[in-house]
Amino acid sequence: MRRTRILVLIVVVALAIPLANAADKKNSIGVFVNYLWPTGDYSASDGDVTVTLEPDSAMGYGLGYRHMFNPKWDFGASLFFAEHDVNGTVSGVGSAKIGTVSWMPILLDANWHFGKKGLFYVGPTIGYAMWDSIDLVEGFGSISTKDSFIYGLNFGLDVPFGKGWAFNANARYLQVGVETDEGAGDFTVDVNPWLVGVGISYKF
Repeated sequence: MRRTRILVLIVVVALAIPLANAADKKNSIGVFVNYLWPTGDYSASDGDVTVTLEPDSAMGYGLGYRHMFNPKWDFGASLFFAEHDVNGTVSGVGSAKIGTVSWMPILLDANWHFGKKGLFYVGPTIGYAMWDSIDLVEGFGSISTKDSFIYGLNFGLDVPFGKGWAFNANARYLQVGVETDEGAGDFTVDVNPWLVGVGISYKF
């Protein structure tokens, strides 16, 4: 996925540079630090034994672009990256880390601004998640995965400061899972995270 991330970043920057020449102050680009809190898991039972797989919370980072169509509406595009531990629990035995999984969601938002000076916003999110393989603990190999679609809801706050700068706080609830690609052994671990981030952006 490393090459994919670099390629996407190059494309985003290449698109943003021509827009900067418009000088209409309707565009902004920013960087973010995020905390991803998964709320889902995968469980399977066989008699009295239940096996549960659950991604752990993780820090991540991201890059975003937004365009204000008018004082009430904007369009946003962003990408994020995070790596999660995957924990396994067997009923009656205990829990342990079984591996890690990295992913990069690409998200598109349509936000409606409200409140004093339109500082607050809310809107729907759709997107696409690119998953790396689930790398199991040493000696156990990996499990290949499939990319997946995302939908959810986006909440945020922009606080201007300085000349063209803004502080950004954002929270998204996303419906998404990591689906394995192992033939008859296919299963999906629901991630369904809260994605909470803070960052700064520059308007141009």
